[in-house]
Amino acid sequence: MFLFFCSAYAQETNFDSKRKTKDSITIGFYCGFAGNKSQFVKDYEKKFLLTSDLNELKNNLKLTSIKQAPEAFLSLIICEALEKHNLIEFNESDRDRIDRLYRHPMLIFICEGCIGGESSSLKTLLNKRKEHGITKSARLWAEKIIANRENSH
Repeated sequence: MFLFFCSAYAQETNFDSKRKTKDSITIGFYCGFAGNKSQFVKDYEKKFLLTSDLNELKNNLKLTSIKQAPEAFLSLIICEALEKHNLIEFNESDRDRIDRLYRHPMLIFICEGCIGGESSSLKTLLNKRKEHGITKSARLWAEKIIANRENSH
C-alpha cells in the first residue's frame, strides 16, 4: 500500500512538473475563459519593451531546443513587423534563419480560448497559404506592442 501511494505521488508530481514546464513555454493571446495572454507572452512582451537595441531580437531567430521555439516564433513575428516599419533590417544571414524557421517541424505549445493546450509545428503556424489563428493573433499583438513602444519612447 505504501509503495502504491509513493508511486502515485511520484507520478502526480512528475505530471505537475511537466504541466508547469509546458505552461511556461505556451504561446497564447486569448487563453482560458478570461481570454488572457499566456505567461510566456506576457514575459516576452516585458522583455521586448525593455530592449534598447531592437536588432538584438534577431539573435533569437534560431532553434536548438523546444524551449527556444516559442521565443523564436515571437521574435520572428516581432522582427518581421519591425522590418515592415523600417525599424530593423534583415541581412542575408537573418533571411536564411527566417527561411529555416518557416520550414521547421519543431512543436510549439499553444492555447486559444478555452481550448486546452495543443501543439503545432512552426511550419504549420507559419504557413503563408493558410495562416494559423495563433499567427494572426501574434501579428496583431506585435503591431500593438510596437506602437506602445514607439509611444513610450
